Amino acid sequence: MTPRLVDQIEEAEASITVDRAAIMLGCDPSTVRKLLRRQQLTGHRVGLGDQPNGVRVHLESVRAYKRRHAIGGDPELPKPPQPPRPPKRAEGADYREALAYLKAAGVRF
Repeated sequence: MTPRLVDQIEEAEASITVDRAAIMLGCDPSTVRKLLRRQQLTGHRVGLGDQPNGVRVHLESVRAYKRRHAIGGDPELPKPPQPPRPPKRAEGADYREALAYLKAAGVRF
């Protein structure tokens, strides 16, 4: 494996503590635990014995959660197309002549 591929695998498998995930998300650690229970974040248990007590959160799941719940524009997404501008009003001699004709006919605007 190339070093770059190894780095990508390690990044994909990287995990962080519940406290660190809470800091990244700007919430309380208990909220991160709730998100783990509701399977909105992924993670795993660490520790010795049959029932390990430590919990680690997958870093990529935290990043994905933030992307899913982002508010406002995402710099990676293309901007929506702008509505077409109304045509510019002509200001030539024909335009002035038409206005004079309409005024003479009693049209108000």
